[in-house]
Amino acid sequence: MSKEVKKIILIVTAVVFLMILVFLSVRQRTVRTNDGTVIGNLAGNLYNKGLFCEYEDTVYFANAYDNFALYSMYRDESEIK
Repeated sequence: MSKEVKKIILIVTAVVFLMILVFLSVRQRTVRTNDGTVIGNLAGNLYNKGLFCEYEDTVYFANAYDNFALYSMYRDESEIK
Protein backbone atom coordinates (compact mmCIF):
# COMPACT_ATOMS: atom_id res chain seq x y z
CA MET A 1 0.00 0.00 0.00
CA SER A 2 1.10 3.52 -0.68
CA LYS A 3 1.76 6.05 2.05
CA GLU A 4 -1.36 8.03 1.11
CA VAL A 5 -3.64 5.02 1.55
CA LYS A 6 -2.07 4.27 4.94
CA LYS A 7 -2.64 7.89 6.02
CA ILE A 8 -6.28 7.78 4.92
CA ILE A 9 -6.88 4.51 6.78
CA LEU A 10 -5.23 5.94 9.90
CA ILE A 11 -7.31 9.13 9.76
CA VAL A 12 -10.58 7.23 9.21
CA THR A 13 -9.75 4.88 12.09
CA ALA A 14 -8.97 7.80 14.40
CA VAL A 15 -12.21 9.62 13.46
CA VAL A 16 -14.32 6.49 14.06
CA PHE A 17 -12.60 5.92 17.40
CA LEU A 18 -13.26 9.52 18.48
CA MET A 19 -16.89 9.28 17.39
CA ILE A 20 -17.33 6.15 19.50
CA LEU A 21 -15.76 7.88 22.53
CA VAL A 22 -18.05 10.91 22.15
CA PHE A 23 -21.11 8.67 21.78
CA LEU A 24 -20.26 6.69 24.92
CA SER A 25 -19.54 9.85 26.89
CA VAL A 26 -22.86 11.46 25.93
CA ARG A 27 -24.77 8.23 26.57
CA GLN A 28 -23.24 7.88 30.03
CA ARG A 29 -24.28 11.42 31.07
CA THR A 30 -27.83 11.20 29.72
CA VAL A 31 -30.68 11.12 32.23
CA ARG A 32 -32.83 8.19 31.23
CA THR A 33 -36.59 8.39 31.73
CA ASN A 34 -38.89 5.50 32.51
CA ASP A 35 -41.21 4.27 29.78
CA GLY A 36 -44.99 4.69 29.96
CA THR A 37 -45.61 1.22 31.39
CA VAL A 38 -43.98 2.03 34.75
CA ILE A 39 -46.59 2.56 37.46
CA GLY A 40 -46.06 4.28 40.82
CA ASN A 41 -43.12 5.65 42.74
CA LEU A 42 -41.60 2.30 43.62
CA ALA A 43 -40.28 1.78 40.11
CA GLY A 44 -38.86 5.31 40.12
CA ASN A 45 -37.10 4.69 43.39
CA LEU A 46 -35.64 1.42 42.19
CA TYR A 47 -34.59 2.93 38.88
CA ASN A 48 -32.87 5.92 40.53
CA LYS A 49 -31.36 3.90 43.38
CA GLY A 50 -33.84 5.38 45.86
CA LEU A 51 -32.69 8.97 45.36
CA PHE A 52 -36.07 10.37 44.40
CA CYS A 53 -38.84 12.50 45.90
CA GLU A 54 -41.95 14.36 44.76
CA TYR A 55 -43.37 17.64 46.06
CA GLU A 56 -46.58 19.05 44.57
CA ASP A 57 -46.12 18.81 40.78
CA THR A 58 -42.31 18.64 40.82
CA VAL A 59 -40.15 15.53 41.01
CA TYR A 60 -36.63 15.82 42.46
CA PHE A 61 -33.99 13.19 41.87
CA ALA A 62 -30.24 12.62 42.04
CA ASN A 63 -28.50 11.33 38.92
CA ALA A 64 -26.03 8.60 39.84
CA TYR A 65 -24.32 8.99 36.45
CA ASP A 66 -23.60 12.70 37.15
CA ASN A 67 -21.94 12.44 40.58
CA PHE A 68 -25.43 12.48 42.16
CA ALA A 69 -26.25 16.00 40.95
CA LEU A 70 -29.77 17.10 41.92
CA TYR A 71 -32.33 17.51 39.11
CA SER A 72 -35.97 18.53 39.02
CA MET A 73 -38.74 18.02 36.49
CA TYR A 74 -42.52 18.02 36.21
CA ARG A 75 -44.46 14.79 36.69
CA ASP A 76 -44.92 14.41 32.93
CA GLU A 77 -41.08 14.32 32.59
CA SER A 78 -40.89 17.76 30.95
CA GLU A 79 -38.52 20.63 31.72
CA ILE A 80 -35.67 18.69 33.29
CA LYS A 81 -33.40 21.11 35.13
